[in-house]
Amino acid sequence: MHLQTRTLKKHRQAGLSLVEVILTAGLFATVGTVSTLLFANLQGTVNRSTSEMEATKRTRWVMERAVPMLSSAYQPAIPGANSALEVPVAPLAAGASASDPLNPNGPGNDSVLFYSCTDLMDGKRVLPASTGMTPHLYEIRLDPISKPDPTGQGIVLRDLVLREYQVPANFGDRPLVAKPNVQPRVLARGLSDFRVIRQTTSNLRLTVSVNYTQSTLRYRNRMATVKNYTVTGNAVLPNLCLR
Repeated sequence: MHLQTRTLKKHRQAGLSLVEVILTAGLFATVGTVSTLLFANLQGTVNRSTSEMEATKRTRWVMERAVPMLSSAYQPAIPGANSALEVPVAPLAAGASASDPLNPNGPGNDSVLFYSCTDLMDGKRVLPASTGMTPHLYEIRLDPISKPDPTGQGIVLRDLVLREYQVPANFGDRPLVAKPNVQPRVLARGLSDFRVIRQTTSNLRLTVSVNYTQSTLRYRNRMATVKNYTVTGNAVLPNLCLR
């Protein structure tokens, strides 16, 4: 008996027992699993925050560009003019009224047609002369065609475009003709939706939406879902040339 005890002591001094090895392996496996899950969740949080920040930047960029343009709207000195806004031309957004697409009781329209005394196509944006102001007719429209999504997640990526038309002889004349030798300008890219609603005769409400992906872990599998970030802002229509 004394010899057996001494033998066991020698074995314990020589290394770990089988039970200790199993417990140690299990502990390391548990720590490794928990560490992996924590890292994956942290990575998902970082990616989600980055995607949300990018969506926020896109929507704010639209507001910073579109609102000042609409704030340059004014009632032009052409026959029949009674507003700074023309009725938007087709195609209209789904559900928008053909007679009044910007109706405050409707879903809003994805384009707006307005007169400005400023040449918005000129990068210098010089101030207009106090006399002999030349009206310009502009359209801000969300391109109906979505660009291919490189992530394959079904994200909608549409351009917001500024286009200039020839000023008609009379307010409300149709059809409108694009101004020759003036290429449309892209105001923003990667939007999922853009809506304009007329709140009052001198105030427009703009709504801009951007898709982004959010990754979450479910049963150790990473699941990517498409989220939508939306920002709403207002544009005041002075109806007088203030630029």
